[in-house]
Amino acid sequence: MSDSKVIVAVRVRPMNRREIELNTKCVVDMEENQTVLQPPPSNSKGENRYKIKKQKKNYKAGLA
Repeated sequence: MSDSKVIVAVRVRPMNRREIELNTKCVVDMEENQTVLQPPPSNSKGENRYKIKKQKKNYKAGLA
């Protein structure tokens, strides 16, 4: 087994006016050097739904 590390960068933008008016809850808390993900609130059907707007994967050649 190889010793490998995964580095994840998280950038949280401020909520826009519409999100504030809808009383949207932020699911990402930044605490010093830690990022804490909270479970998203459920809708009326008890489902958790969220959208991933942009996803980018970078692979380095030679890593398996």
